[in-house]
Amino acid sequence: MLSKSLIALHNHGQVTPENTLFVQSICADEINHDPSHLVNLFASEYGRFFDLGGLAGVPFGGKSAFRSLCRHMPVGE
Repeated sequence: MLSKSLIALHNHGQVTPENTLFVQSICADEINHDPSHLVNLFASEYGRFFDLGGLAGVPFGGKSAFRSLCRHMPVGE
């Protein structure tokens, strides 16, 4: 699954760990933190991620979470 996703991203341009911030908004439940879970695979591929928090992929962080997310985004790349 990860390799297919990375191929799809590559087809849309240069997506690298240096110019990409992986953002996820899944439930913080421990079942979602299995090493083979897609979120962890993406985090290991990109070296970092931002957790917006959420349920079923819908972020619930509000304005403060999105402001914080903007401060973590790569700039000028």
